[in-house]
Amino acid sequence: DMPGFGAVASNGLIVRDGGRVLVVDTAWTDDQTAQILNWIKQEIN
Repeated sequence: DMPGFGAVASNGLIVRDGGRVLVVDTAWTDDQTAQILNWIKQEIN
């Protein structure tokens, strides 16, 4: 939530190019971002 504005959607993008991965517009919190990075390691690595 943004004070005075309300809930704001969060969209992200994971781009894989060979052995490299680029994460654009990560999640709102460090914990959520860590979950995404762990998923990438398990599913894409």
